[in-house]
Amino acid sequence: MLGFLIVLSLAVASSSFLSGLTPYVDFAQAKKSSRTVQVLGILLPQTVEDETGLRFFLRDDHGEVMPVVYHGARPFGFDGAERVGAVGIYKDGVFQAQRLLVKCPSKYRGE
Repeated sequence: MLGFLIVLSLAVASSSFLSGLTPYVDFAQAKKSSRTVQVLGILLPQTVEDETGLRFFLRDDHGEVMPVVYHGARPFGFDGAERVGAVGIYKDGVFQAQRLLVKCPSKYRGE
C-alpha cells in the first residue's frame, strides 16, 4: 500500500511539473499555438509605455518581427535588455505577454 501511494504521488508530482512547463517556440509556432508559450527575441527600440502597460516589438534570429503587449510594470533592466523572453499567447495579431524575462548578457561579459 505504501509503495502504491509513493508511485501515485510521484506520478501526480511529475504530471503537475510537466504541465507547468512553458516551451520556447519560434514566432511562427507562437502564432499557430492556442496554448501559453515562450518566445525570445531582440528588443527593438520602439517601446511605448502608457497606463495600460508596455507595447514593443521583438525580432527573432530570422529577422521576423512580432508586436508584444504586456499589461504589467516595466521589468527592472528592460531598457538595457538585449533580448527579452515573453510568456503568453498570440491573439488578434499581437503576442499577449503575461510575463517578461529580461536577458542582459552584457553585465556578465568580461571587461
